[in-house]
Amino acid sequence: MHEKLSTWGSLPLRLILGISFIYHGYPKVSSAAGHQTFATLLAGIGIPAPDLTAWVVGVVEVGAGVALLIGAFVVCASVLLAIDMLVALFKVHLAAGFSLINIKSMGSRGSSLPVCRDTN
Repeated sequence: MHEKLSTWGSLPLRLILGISFIYHGYPKVSSAAGHQTFATLLAGIGIPAPDLTAWVVGVVEVGAGVALLIGAFVVCASVLLAIDMLVALFKVHLAAGFSLINIKSMGSRGSSLPVCRDTN
């Protein structure tokens, strides 16, 4: 029983995280508008080479998400995603007070705006 749990116990977490990262990374690499919106956000928070960084982040999120789904290179994928999330934590969410809707370069209703910051 314990062997089955240790073998299959992480599957639900991998599936949820894999789908979540694919869902968030796909718009960054699948359309010019989605990529440009994310690159503009990165430029607004001072990330270097925002256009290249937007591609790297999108590819990492989609690629590592797929790796988590299929159970391949899980440790490598997890390290890349942890780095991705730590940068998001310190550069975006910490400064915005962990608001899931109102982050830098987004309006109070969550809609994407050209790089601007709310004054509230």
